[in-house]
Amino acid sequence: MAQGRKEALSVQALQFVDATLVYVAFVISAAMRDDLLRILMKWKIWKRGENPVEIGLSEMMPLLFVIIPLTPIALEAFGFYRHPLRKRLRDSLIQMFKSLIIVGVVVGALVVFFKLGDTPRLTLGAAVPIAVCLVLMRERLVRSFVLHSVRVEDAKEAVIYVGSQESIKEFEASLPSDVLTEYKVVAHYQPSEGTPEEFTSLLKRESIGRVIFAPKQTEFGKLAELVEICELQGVEAWISADFIQTQVARPDFDSMGGKPMLVLRSTPELSWALWVKGMIDFLVSAVVLSASIVLIWWWVALFIKIGSPGGPVFFRQKRAGRYGKPFNMWKFRTMHPDAEAQLDGIKESEGN
Repeated sequence: MAQGRKEALSVQALQFVDATLVYVAFVISAAMRDDLLRILMKWKIWKRGENPVEIGLSEMMPLLFVIIPLTPIALEAFGFYRHPLRKRLRDSLIQMFKSLIIVGVVVGALVVFFKLGDTPRLTLGAAVPIAVCLVLMRERLVRSFVLHSVRVEDAKEAVIYVGSQESIKEFEASLPSDVLTEYKVVAHYQPSEGTPEEFTSLLKRESIGRVIFAPKQTEFGKLAELVEICELQGVEAWISADFIQTQVARPDFDSMGGKPMLVLRSTPELSWALWVKGMIDFLVSAVVLSASIVLIWWWVALFIKIGSPGGPVFFRQKRAGRYGKPFNMWKFRTMHPDAEAQLDGIKESEGN
C-alpha cells in the first residue's frame, strides 16, 4: 500500500539481498579470474607481459567493506526499489549505471587516498557485470512474485472502506494505480447510515486485514467509536488525514504526556541526520569564524576604532529567529553610535 513501515522493511530486506549478491559477484569473479585471464590473453586483449595483481578476497576486504553496503544505498538514492511494477528494464539499467558511477568514484578516491596500489582490476572489472546481472535477475523474480500476488485475488489483503462515497472516491484517486491493485475491497461502510453493531458484525463476517477510514464529514466521536471496535477485534485501523487540507505540512504522530497527537509538520522532522548536520554546521562555522578573525576581522575592528574612537566596534540589535524567538544579532558598526536612537526623530522630520 502507501509507503510506510511495511514497504520500508521490504526495501531493507531487498537491500540486504542485493548486498549479498554483490559479495557473491566478487566471489564468482575471483573464482573465474584465471579462466578469464586466459581468454583475454587468447584474444590478445590482455598482453602476456602484463600480469595482473594476484590477491584474494581476503586482501580485498577493505574495499569490499565499502562497496557492498554502499551499492544498495546508492541504488535506493536513485529510486531503484520504488514502483517495481511500473519500472522498465531501461529504467533499472539507468539507475544502476548512476549508482555504479557513485560507487566507482568512492572506490577510486579510496584507492588514491590510501594508496592501494595492489588493486585487482580484473576481479573488480569482472564483478561489475556479474553483480548487475544478479541484481537484475533478483528484481525480475521479485516483480514476477508481486505480479502473481496482484493477479491472484485470494492472495490480496482484504480491506473495508469507511466513509462516504465521495470521500472514498477522492481517497482512491489520490493513490497510485499499483497501490490499488495490492488489496481488495470486500465492503463499504458508511457511518451516517450504519450502526456500530452492524460494523462489528461486518468485521466478524469478513476476514479483514485492515479498515481504511476516509473521514471527510464524519464526526470524531463516531470515528473514535469505530476505531475502538477495530481495536477490540484486532484489526488495523488506517485513518486518512486528508480531512485536514494542508499544502506543505506532512501528517505524523507523536505523544504528549502519553497522549497520542496528530502532528502536521512543515519543517524537517528531528532526526540523527539533522542533528549531525547541525553539529557539522556549528563546527565548520566556528573554525571558519576563528580563522577569519585571525586573518581579516581584527583589521576591520581596528579601522572602525580608528575612524570612530568614541563608539563601540560592534552593533547589537534584537531580531526575530525561528518561530519568532528573539535573539541578539552582532555585527560591525557602520553607522553613528546612536543611529538607532535617532531613527524615530528622522522618520518624524521626514514625514515617514
